[in-house]
Amino acid sequence: MEQKLQKMNFFKRLGISIFHLERYGEFLLEKWQVAFIYFIILIFIMSVATAGSQIYNICKMIPKGISYIENDLPDFKFENNTLKFDRPIEAYDEEFKFRLFIDTSENQSKSVEQYKDKFREEDSGILLFNDRAFFVVDYGISGMRPTEFKYGDYEEYISKLNITDKASLKEYIEVVYVPFAIFSVFLEIVLINFIGFFVITILMLMATIAFGYIASFMCGIRMKYKPMFVLAVYSSSLSILLCSVYYVVNTITGFTMNHYDLVYSLISYVYMIAAILMIKYDLIKQGEILVQMTNNGKEEKTKEEENKETNEKKESEENKKSEEPKEDNDSKEEGDGKFAGNEPDGSEI
Repeated sequence: MEQKLQKMNFFKRLGISIFHLERYGEFLLEKWQVAFIYFIILIFIMSVATAGSQIYNICKMIPKGISYIENDLPDFKFENNTLKFDRPIEAYDEEFKFRLFIDTSENQSKSVEQYKDKFREEDSGILLFNDRAFFVVDYGISGMRPTEFKYGDYEEYISKLNITDKASLKEYIEVVYVPFAIFSVFLEIVLINFIGFFVITILMLMATIAFGYIASFMCGIRMKYKPMFVLAVYSSSLSILLCSVYYVVNTITGFTMNHYDLVYSLISYVYMIAAILMIKYDLIKQGEILVQMTNNGKEEKTKEEENKETNEKKESEENKKSEEPKEDNDSKEEGDGKFAGNEPDGSEI
């Protein structure tokens, strides 16, 4: 049975965890490491799906950004690791919640922190200064994070790009930057989302395990931590999937739902208590079968003893019957001998 379960693929396990709660007992026959690997794969799929939705938004944003560079962005010059625009710029795109701040004056009137304060929670964007740039990206589960980029630190790399004005920037973005950037950003978002989802889901599993202990105590079942962890992992499968679906829909369409995290936690708790009740039912059923087998064994033993006694009685009766004719023959032979000895032999005459 254990070897058969180990050969079960990920998607079959996922289907059982969602649609067949009566088979949760099979997972308890496995090592807890198997459930942990299943959990890691589930989190990885969730991270890839959510990263894909974010990359989808970025791909939609790129044509609009190129159009902005062609039509609205002032010309600039980049020489000796110094960026120079004619005037400061503040721009915001409502559709993609993207902000652009450019201030390349030598005497910058505002600090970087003051510009950062203008970013709202869901915003992404770029801050360009004369000697450095900041890329602010919303990593979803990990929140917004600015990354500093100093031109002087990448002098050799920037010189190879040969970006000195607006025309060369547009050409570089269309030909070189877009494919490379999309792939690298996708990998980075997958990694960041995986770490974030892993930490958050582990906390959710701990809460589910605590609830499972309470439910098992009320149902009269004692379970150790490892089987409880296994039940919590499979009980949370649907919640994790729904959470990833919600995040993808929210990223693409902006749809929001209040208290969604509470709803998904309740789903895990319902699955947990249902699985515990199923296991208790199986234990009761196994107990009834065991009692029935014990009773049947006693009945069979009683019948065997009765048959044995009956056979012993028959054998004893048959032995008695077989001894009676023998005794009669012996008696007859003794009687015949007596009469034969009393017959006259002629010596008396």
